Amino acid sequence: LSAQHSLKLLYAEAFRAPSLFEMSLKNNTRVLGNPELEHEIVKTWDAIWVYDAGTHIATVGGFHNQYIHPITLVQSGNTRTYANSAGESSEGFELAARWQPVTPLQLRATLTRFTDLPESAFREADTLGSLLVNYSHANWNLNLAAVHHSERAMLTPVTGQVLELDDYWQLTG
Repeated sequence: LSAQHSLKLLYAEAFRAPSLFEMSLKNNTRVLGNPELEHEIVKTWDAIWVYDAGTHIATVGGFHNQYIHPITLVQSGNTRTYANSAGESSEGFELAARWQPVTPLQLRATLTRFTDLPESAFREADTLGSLLVNYSHANWNLNLAAVHHSERAMLTPVTGQVLELDDYWQLTG
């Protein structure tokens, strides 16, 4: 669009073959494999605006994912098994920024928000974020990073009930 502004329109397709675990798990009282599984496909569309002023970079993007034959766990009595389910989709937006106030110091921040997730993705957080401070000197880097995951859920192993899990921050250095 100009020397500092650009627009990216992206399309991608990927597939994931079922794992040996998903196809062959046996002798388990709670989860069984399914040798009839097909590979799953995801088709992704992205639109991203990029502002690049050298020491300042910012991006804002939206995405839409279409899943074909997604592999999910389905409940059958007291046992769960892997199966290809009907098509699903997800969508959301991403924000990212990078600032380098002086040459050895760099600050980064990201935010991803899923505005629509399929019901089968209840184990996933719908909001993800990160903050990073990096200082470099010669061949050394010192960094501190914080990653955030919003609340999500899981199935309890015995009853199959949905259990809500709190959001959390993870700090690394």
